[in-house]
Amino acid sequence: MDKNTNCSIVIPSCDAYSDAWDPFFGFFFKYWPDCPFQIYLISETKSFGDNRVKPILLGKDFGWANNVDKALKQIPDKYFIYFLEDVFLLKTVDTARVLRLLEITKRDNVACLRLYPAPGPDMLYTKDKELGIIGKNAPYRVSTMTAIWNKNSFLELMRSGENAWQMEWDGTKRSSVMNELFLSVYKKNPAIDYYATAIKRGKWFYDAIALCKKEGIYVDTSKRKVETRNKYILRKIYSFPPIHFINRVIRRIKKSIIPRGNNA
Repeated sequence: MDKNTNCSIVIPSCDAYSDAWDPFFGFFFKYWPDCPFQIYLISETKSFGDNRVKPILLGKDFGWANNVDKALKQIPDKYFIYFLEDVFLLKTVDTARVLRLLEITKRDNVACLRLYPAPGPDMLYTKDKELGIIGKNAPYRVSTMTAIWNKNSFLELMRSGENAWQMEWDGTKRSSVMNELFLSVYKKNPAIDYYATAIKRGKWFYDAIALCKKEGIYVDTSKRKVETRNKYILRKIYSFPPIHFINRVIRRIKKSIIPRGNNA
């Protein structure tokens, strides 16, 4: 661990998702064995049994934004890399590249530099061909996908009582008045590549469990249900671009229909 980076890794989690920690850290330490940053895991009362992971125990759940706020104010570093607890690294992380991107974040007055482009940039960044700018009107300019954050910028965007999805939606709107840059790597070359996300609506995705088995990573499936193979197949079919596009159009049409009153 290099204390001179002024950067940490922060994983906001909770006791209820502690079953995700074994696979998360199994993949993490397999594919980023030389990680130079202190790792902080946020939860209420449970901690992960590894001395490379420092717990921040809040005692109880104050809600996502309040939990993150309380935790970040306990961390001395000015920058942090945000990780969800149910994303699994797929490739070895190039530490030198991440450190170079961290230096750009510090040098160029960057609020957020997205390491996993979801979504990616929509404008060129002339100072570095590896990066693009996430424009002020870009959807999900604020995202909980893995990124380097200036801690003060992140705290400025959060509001007490918000959940992560509200932070993404409303934080994106709030970010439009900020002067700091929002940058991202491009989709063809993520700085950190991972499977996202492994848990949805309280269930393990079928292919997430299959990935763990393939990689020899332990996962406890006794604490939450696993998506069935049939539902996995249907999910993949509906995510196929033409079908996904049609579904989006149908949803938008339904939202645009205004029910007519008796006098219409």
